[in-house]
Amino acid sequence: MTERDPGLTDKEWLFCNEYLIDLNGTQAAKRAGYSEKSARQQATKLLSKASIQVSISRLRSDREERTQVTADRVLREVGRIALVDPRKAFDKNNALLPVQDWPDEIAAAISSIKILEVKDSEGNIIGETKEIKFWDKAAALTLAARHLGMLNDKVTLDVTDNLADRLARARLRVGG
Repeated sequence: MTERDPGLTDKEWLFCNEYLIDLNGTQAAKRAGYSEKSARQQATKLLSKASIQVSISRLRSDREERTQVTADRVLREVGRIALVDPRKAFDKNNALLPVQDWPDEIAAAISSIKILEVKDSEGNIIGETKEIKFWDKAAALTLAARHLGMLNDKVTLDVTDNLADRLARARLRVGG
């Protein structure tokens, strides 16, 4: 376990560890023992402190090293799903390759495999049908596009001076 950074109180150190659970400052503050009423303000204050930012960064790095789950690795997996070419699961005769011969990008992109036995009228197995389901390519492409800044999920409001003036006049009329 990572040692507490010097200069942090026990509560601040607990906040840093709790913050890594869900990256929600308010919830981390509550779990660290700050009051329900002040948790949001405390989180804002704590997250603005350089010592807290350094500790969170160090804890995150330690976790990545321990788990080997890094941002690069996650993005690589998203890329495999988003850009998978299912043709690579087949040989030159269009027969499905054995699982052990699948390229890594095919294996990473598959969410499930079903093998159904085909039987004749007497119940004898005469073959099998293989169904391969891939992870959601559209969702993976959306994640990759968002990461690359290709999607703008923010709403921009353009308030003209005219509208702002009208709102100000309306406030005056109601005594504000």
